[in-house]
Amino acid sequence: MISSNKSVYSIDSLRETLIKLATLNIILCDEDWLRYHRFTKGWDEHVDLAKIDNGSGDNLLIFFTDKGCLIKGFAHESEVSPYAQGEFKLWDGMYHGLPSHFEELLDDESIEKDDVTFCLWRTFEDGRWNKGDIKFEHGEDDGSGFLLETIFSNATSFGEWATDYFEMEIPKQHISSIYNDEPITDELILGINASCDLEAVKEELKELGVIR
Repeated sequence: MISSNKSVYSIDSLRETLIKLATLNIILCDEDWLRYHRFTKGWDEHVDLAKIDNGSGDNLLIFFTDKGCLIKGFAHESEVSPYAQGEFKLWDGMYHGLPSHFEELLDDESIEKDDVTFCLWRTFEDGRWNKGDIKFEHGEDDGSGFLLETIFSNATSFGEWATDYFEMEIPKQHISSIYNDEPITDELILGINASCDLEAVKEELKELGVIR
C-alpha cells in the first residue's frame, strides 16, 4: 500500500515489484496492448516508466528517475477527475508542492498531464510519500485505493487476480519463482504459459533486463 503517510514500498522495492509484474505480463500475454502491467527502461534519459492500465479508462503512470519516483493516477469515474468538474479543470492543489524535476516529466504530450485524480511522489531523501495540498469536503474518491491495489506485492495476490484477468490457471509455484527472483528459465516461462512464443518472450525479457 502506498499513501502520503505510510508505505510498504520504498522506491527501490516498488520498482522491483513493478518489474516482476511486467515480467509476468510479458509471459502471459503476447499482445502488448492487452497487458495490464508494463515497464519501459530508458523511457527518457535517466527515466524508467511503469504503466498500469485496466483498459477501461483507469491508469497509473509511475516514473523512476535518479532523484526519486513520481506516481500519476487517473480514475475516469472519480469525482476528482477534471472531466467531472463544472468546467474542465484540475482539482485544487493536485500538483501543489511537486518538485520541478518531477513536473517536467508531465510536460511530455504522451503523458496527458491533466488526466489525473491523484499524484504522489517521493525523492530518495524523503522518508515518506508526498501529495499536494488537496481537500475532499464531500467524501470524494480519487481512485487511489483501487488503483494502487493493482500493484500486487506478493505472488498470492497476483495469482488470484491473474487467474481471472488472463482466464487461465497459473501454477502458484511458478509465480512465486518470479517474486522470489529465481532464475527465469525456458521451463519456468513455459510452465507459466505453455502457448507463448518463447523466443519473443525471451527477447522482451532481455530488454527488461531480467534475463541475459
